[in-house]
Amino acid sequence: MRRRVVFDPDQTTDIRIIARDHDGGPRAIPLAEITRIQVRVGAWDKGAVVGLFAGALAIGAANLAGKGQIDRGETLWFELLFGTVGAAVGAPIGGLFGEWRTVYPPAPR
Repeated sequence: MRRRVVFDPDQTTDIRIIARDHDGGPRAIPLAEITRIQVRVGAWDKGAVVGLFAGALAIGAANLAGKGQIDRGETLWFELLFGTVGAAVGAPIGGLFGEWRTVYPPAPR
């Protein structure tokens, strides 16, 4: 649902947020009564980072254990390749798991 800020035509200084009520209908809430607004966002970035490290560590550990025949010079390239594939797989998986971020009140700078 998109956030909409509506200005009351009678009182232009009174800001109201339009939100859905329990029955699904719209309801105007004065901004003075709202203490916090949160939005749900995906964790794509965290999933990509976890996938990157998991892919790179997996090929690095396999190489150290002697399971693969990778030369020393090729190890970095294979770690980059597996890390990239891990990030590509981890990003959509991380997108499935959301987290809530507070957008109001704004964070202090």
